Amino acid sequence: MSNITNPESARLKRDWRIKFALLIMGVLLAAASCINAPAYAYKDGCIVLQHLGTVVLLLPLALELKRQRMGIGACVGLFLFTCVHIVGARYLYSNVPYDRWAKTFLNLDIDIKGQWEIKAVGTGVIHGNKFDRMVHFSFGLLLFPFAYQVTKRLMKGINPLYALVFAWLFLQTSSMVYELFEWFLSLVLSPENAENYNGQQGDMWDAQKDMALALGGSTISALWIFISGRMWRRPVQTESAGEQKGGTAG
Repeated sequence: MSNITNPESARLKRDWRIKFALLIMGVLLAAASCINAPAYAYKDGCIVLQHLGTVVLLLPLALELKRQRMGIGACVGLFLFTCVHIVGARYLYSNVPYDRWAKTFLNLDIDIKGQWEIKAVGTGVIHGNKFDRMVHFSFGLLLFPFAYQVTKRLMKGINPLYALVFAWLFLQTSSMVYELFEWFLSLVLSPENAENYNGQQGDMWDAQKDMALALGGSTISALWIFISGRMWRRPVQTESAGEQKGGTAG
């Protein structure tokens, strides 16, 4: 019995340490992002509103320290997306100087403002900072593994292919709900604050483009899981082991 339980217990302890480290790094990065942030980020508490999203993203990692149900890969994806969001929150998304960073640290000129997309129909405007676009793509790409594992946990015994589809649909729905939330903010906040949070930059098709990128990212991630065969592997049973582990994790 000990030959079976000891390796499992060691794996759970290792996973717990990794998840704890991810949570601590996320909290520290969020705190650091508020230090000497640009003055516009503090105006009317915009950076606080942005970091409400950070709390929502870090909460599942905190819960994982007790439940130990998600795989390390899914938690790393959640952590990486949280990091991307924290960077965007510091600069209110529309002002992330990624082009300057690339030129300073990599000696690359990627001044792509206005070069990723044609003029929006009816506006005659070529839009600027594309960091927000990358975040929505990352939303689908990095969060899909976590959504997939949650789906399998909540719908025990479900066919893996159905779980894959449900997780994919869940992310598309979440993307749409978030865009509706941004629309609601545009109704209740001042035009300036709504623009600072939503980062539309005058693009009338901003919501549609964001949802399309989230769809693309989640589709790539779903296809990777399907093609790699990960969806057909028998999941490791950790619930009973987690109960045996008890206070050793916390």
